[in-house]
Amino acid sequence: EGDRGRLSPRDQLQDLVNGVTYLTTRDDVDADAIGTFGSGGTGGGNAVLLAAADPRIRVAVSQLPVADGADWLHRMRAEHEWLSFLNMLDEDRRDRVLLGKGRLVHPREEIMVPTPERKATKVKADVDDRIPTAVPLSAADEILEYRPIDAAKRLRTPLLVVAVEGDATTPTDHAVSLYEAAQGPRKLLMQRHTTHY
Repeated sequence: EGDRGRLSPRDQLQDLVNGVTYLTTRDDVDADAIGTFGSGGTGGGNAVLLAAADPRIRVAVSQLPVADGADWLHRMRAEHEWLSFLNMLDEDRRDRVLLGKGRLVHPREEIMVPTPERKATKVKADVDDRIPTAVPLSAADEILEYRPIDAAKRLRTPLLVVAVEGDATTPTDHAVSLYEAAQGPRKLLMQRHTTHY
């Protein structure tokens, strides 16, 4: 339920904590054996955020994660595109204050920039029709503040990080930095001879 056009990492984390609470109410779930798995971009980052935020999580698997949202969005763009993107965000902030509403954008075209591999793949065809085509540009502000790397620095929950060597969609060094920052038991699984998708 909820607004499918809302893209908010903060709200996603609250929903994940609520999901854990729900699991603890079920008779068919061992509340002392709850883990989290997240894959791809903020999905992989959210696994780290949830494990750091909720002590009921006993193990976390973070596959192809984003560690730093600002770095991720910046690296998708040439420098002149990045500066234009930042100007567009500034204009949108002013419009929201002065006019009471901001721009709606396609999240996979105007916030995230699709790689040639993403444009060519059919792997995500099953989820593409569930992704909203218009979200408030203000969602980019939350992604710019998105920092699972900070959560990893205090993470003591066992963590498995799965990365792809040479990942053009979520940079490999993001996964490696989360692995290196984690304070508890950890393992890095580096996949080679494959791609993000």
